[in-house]
Amino acid sequence: SDVRDYYQTHQDEFIQPGKVCFRHILFSAEARGGEDAARLAAENVCQAIAEARLSFEEAARKHTDDAPSRERGGLETDLAAEPEREALRQDVREAVRKEKPGELGPILVSPSGCHLVLLVSVESGRPLSFTEAQKIIAGKMHAEKAEIEAKKLYEELRRKNRVQVLAPKFPAYLACAAILN
Repeated sequence: SDVRDYYQTHQDEFIQPGKVCFRHILFSAEARGGEDAARLAAENVCQAIAEARLSFEEAARKHTDDAPSRERGGLETDLAAEPEREALRQDVREAVRKEKPGELGPILVSPSGCHLVLLVSVESGRPLSFTEAQKIIAGKMHAEKAEIEAKKLYEELRRKNRVQVLAPKFPAYLACAAILN
């Protein structure tokens, strides 16, 4: 009943995020010799796409500095296995979510470099059912209970045991410099 009560009062916490599918071209500042060079390359490719001299997929295969993205023609759908790459993609995913599907967005700048993005589709999030949320809530409650128990134990041990510091100052003969000499 505690789990059900928590679910009913905190339903906004139990929403499965929607999926965002986008195409992405990275112009790495590091690989291109600085942010200015990366931005210039991004502007040139953006213009070629806008003038229909290149499709976004062709541009991604030819110009991206992101190898996994190059293989898929810039298509990004699922979570990346590597945390660093997923962090890069998360920034782009949040920015591209605001664009219209099928339209080339503005050049995005991040610590990794410059990005061209094209939103393919957005699926809105959905609320998790009680059954789906039940394990999450039970885990949260178990963790909270364990933390309370640990604090109680700490306070109990603190009351029973006293620690007395005998040396008011760290002895000089134990300092690293003294030991190395």
